[in-house]
Amino acid sequence: MTGVRSARKVRGLPDDVEMLQTDIMRFLAIICMCLMILFALVQSLPLTGDNVRPRLQSEALYRQHLQAMRMAVEHLQDELAGITAEIAQRERYLERLRQSAETRAQELEKIKAASERMAHITGQARQRTADAELRLQRVEQRLHTAEAQLAQRMESLAVIEDTLRSAQTRLDEARIEVSEARELLQPMPEEPTAVAQQPPKPEPAPVAAPQEPPPVEEEGFSLSFANEEALRSLIARSGQVSLYLISGGRSWCLQTEAGAWVFKPEAAPGSLYEMEISSVPYGITAAARKVFGAAGRSGAFYGVSLPEAMNAEIRTLMSSRQGGSIVIGPAGEVHIQ
Repeated sequence: MTGVRSARKVRGLPDDVEMLQTDIMRFLAIICMCLMILFALVQSLPLTGDNVRPRLQSEALYRQHLQAMRMAVEHLQDELAGITAEIAQRERYLERLRQSAETRAQELEKIKAASERMAHITGQARQRTADAELRLQRVEQRLHTAEAQLAQRMESLAVIEDTLRSAQTRLDEARIEVSEARELLQPMPEEPTAVAQQPPKPEPAPVAAPQEPPPVEEEGFSLSFANEEALRSLIARSGQVSLYLISGGRSWCLQTEAGAWVFKPEAAPGSLYEMEISSVPYGITAAARKVFGAAGRSGAFYGVSLPEAMNAEIRTLMSSRQGGSIVIGPAGEVHIQ
């Protein structure tokens, strides 16, 4: 019976209540059985007068019945004590279960409240995320539009730069032609001829011929190459002439790939000659526009690294002039205009 009870203790609340009811019914059944035994013993006694004491047929039988009743009573007392202790234990266990259920209910309420708050926060976060994604899409659309407009303006600027370079070339050619024409139009000195038997005529006062002012030498120097092929030839042949694009604190070195100009990230040397942007060939400026998106065009300039022989020749030319345009030819020759 103890094994059955121990097995039932591990069950849930309904099983414990059922066991308690079963133990109470068992206790009542034992009490009823004892009462039936006592009733049977009383019935077995012979009925006599009031003053006549009943006699048992055997004193040994009486003692035997008495001993059995004592043992039954002791057993019932033990059972009753065990049942009482078990009832108290079950009541304490039920109380603990009730307290645990209340605690679990409170925790469940807290969890529900936290879940509701979390659901509310999650909903707000999703709404903010959706709003942020919508704003990001709008910003990306505006950025794409701005990039398209920038590309169009860059193309327009490239066309304008080409036009300006062509105009500058024509202007230089026109200046050369004007200079040559002026040299051709200078008056030649006339030889004096003698006129016979004519009185000398008073000569008019000499008038000084207007002299052209000497050309004003520009201050400062600019560096350029004779043409794009000259630059390509020097970069490919010597490997000592390098052109760098400097913008936004970063630098790119000009290289050729499959016959096309490309700029590759590379640290620039400390000493560079800055090129005049208007003299940079169109193919190089087109390659530079591909890296402007990453570095930004603000403050961009082109720098040239030359070998020591060219540097010495340039220093010699600069020492005798205050300014001018330094031009490097395809063979590496340097002259100043």
